[in-house]
Order: sequence, then C-alpha cells, then structure tokens
Amino acid sequence: MNTREAVKIIIVLLIVLLDVSIVFGQTVSPFLTLPFAGDYQSNCQFYCYYYEGSDNPHGAYDYPLPRGTEVLAAADGMATAKTQGANGHMVIIDHGNDQNGNTRRTEYCHLESYASGITENGQAVLVTRGQVIGYSGNSGGPWKQADGNMRSPYHLHFVVKINGIPVDPATPNYLWTTNPPSHASSAPLIPLLFSFPSHSSDGWTCGYDTQTTSDQDPVDQNTWKVAVQGPNPGVVSPELMAGLTTNNLTLRFSAKVRGTGPDTYCQIWIKDDSGSWSHEVRVRSVDGQAGNVVKRDYQYHEYTALLADAGNISIRQFSIELTQEANTYEEWIFDWVELSSGGAGGSPEFTPTILKTLIFPYLRGSLKAEES
Repeated sequence: MNTREAVKIIIVLLIVLLDVSIVFGQTVSPFLTLPFAGDYQSNCQFYCYYYEGSDNPHGAYDYPLPRGTEVLAAADGMATAKTQGANGHMVIIDHGNDQNGNTRRTEYCHLESYASGITENGQAVLVTRGQVIGYSGNSGGPWKQADGNMRSPYHLHFVVKINGIPVDPATPNYLWTTNPPSHASSAPLIPLLFSFPSHSSDGWTCGYDTQTTSDQDPVDQNTWKVAVQGPNPGVVSPELMAGLTTNNLTLRFSAKVRGTGPDTYCQIWIKDDSGSWSHEVRVRSVDGQAGNVVKRDYQYHEYTALLADAGNISIRQFSIELTQEANTYEEWIFDWVELSSGGAGGSPEFTPTILKTLIFPYLRGSLKAEES
C-alpha cells in the first residue's frame, strides 16, 4: 500500500466518523425509498471516485435511468427546482427535521425536465413519497469517470444531505426504509395535516390585511396566531401539486377567534390551475353541528367544509377567511388544519403524510443560503 492509498483510506474513515458524530449528532431514523420504479442498480455510489483514483468523493448515488424516466420523490417534503452548474436541472426536496432536530434534504440532478407544478424560482410545493417530480436526462454534463471514460450519459445523480452535509444513506446510519432499499410507491396527495409545530406557519402564508403576531400562545407551542384587520383578511395554504381536484375533499380545522365584532360565517376560497380564486364554499358544520357561524368566544372549535360544494374543479391552493367585518381587529389561532378525502370525522389522530416536524425552513431563506 502506497502513501496515496493510505491517505484515501484515512479520509474515508474520517468521513464515516463525521457521519456519526458531527453530521448526525443523534441517530437519524430511516425515511428514504428509491427515487424511481424499475430495476436500476447504482453504477457509482458515495465513495466510487476514490476507488477510480480521484482525490474527491462522489458524495452521491448515480442510477443509469434511461432518458425521460420518471423520477420520484424519495420521501414527503417541500419541492423546489433550479439549474446549477454540473448538477444541471435539479429538484430539491426539504423533508423537514427529524425527531432529533436533524435537517433532511434530497437532491435529484441532471434532469431533462420537471413534473407539472414544479418550476424554477417558483413557490415550493408539497410532494409525497412516490410522486413524480421530474424526468431523467443529461443536463449539466457530460461527466467522465476518473479514468477518462464517459459515464452513462443519461442518469440520475441522487444526493442525501443531513444537516446540510452529503451522507451515504447506506452507512453508517441506514436511511433506507427497507434493506435492501425498496422502490417508492405512488402515494396519494392526501391526507394532509398541518399542525403548526413550534408556532411555525407550517407553510401557510398571510393574505392581505393579515399578519403573524409576535405574541404567540405561550401554553400551546403547536399553534399559529395571526392578527387581521381590513377588507380582505385570510390565511393561504401552501401550493399543492397539479392533478388534485375538489371531488370528495373535506377541509377541517380547529381554531379560536378573539374579536369584538359580531359572529360571521366562514368562507373557504379555492385557487384552480388557471390561477383563479373565484371559487368559494362555506363551512357546513361547527363542532359536528350544522352551521357556518364562526364563534368569537376565544375557545377552540372544529369547523368542517366540503370543497366539492364548489364543483369538481382543480385545486392548487385554498384560503380560510373567518370574518367579513372589514374594520374589526381580530386574532385567530389555528391548532390544526386537515385536508382529507371523504366525509368529516373527529380530531385527526392518524400519522399525517406531512410530518409534524416539517417546519419548512425554506420560508426563512435557508434553502437559498444553503447551496448544493
């Protein structure tokens, strides 16, 4: 063994130690499935450049997907897209924090194109495990092996990052949900549960005449409080992926309102694929009883609306408007919001598709600050 080979072995061991101590801090639970369907074996894994004679690690997995192959989300999260140097067209999915506070992110590079609903420099959109996010290509290339031979011109370059650092999902912390890794199976876009962990907006935004307050609830940490005053108050959901319609969709949420104005009805506004917000439905029941009046007793109440009341239309976003009093100052606190298929039920007790720990750090600019 010469000195160069010994140095490489030491570097690999140091990377493994970094995975355990600095990168993770605490063990990260498995959360990934393969980002494609079909039997494609990686032809260059995390450390393959070392084995080919390079001084730099690969830091990713290459899969020889034919041109135009569907690339799937490896786990639930918020997806954005951009073009960046040798990565070419790439989708970035922020999977939120795990139970120990570790940030989790996957990157899908060299794509030929993006799936409908995902655009460069556009708003982050919710995606679920197994959902098509793009199509394989060779953008950003060409790429060569260390010996000068061309690698497969069309392939997926798949990166897993924990706390912003590329890691090998196979070792030392096994991050695939099965052993060996299984393929991502198509998952429905719903149910979706927003639970506002640590007073985050959970991807929601304030509409006109609405703003997040600085004095969040000190008792219940998993709530979101906003203040409203003006003619167009409301809170707006994250943008949903294309392909979802209002057919058989039920919206339920728990909220309390403090205000001096009269009790008024609740409106739900729906934005369709064309960008129109002209579709409106009203709450059908309050605490399981027929009605649409929003109570202003500063107690939590559960409201239910059937989005199919707007007809069977496409839905990309929706907003909640709890008052029609233009000049009244009010405070709204949301405990949870659920979008599901089927009729109304009780308080949500299932494990949500979007994890409660998904705090959407991209809203605070972290995705822009953290380059690939």
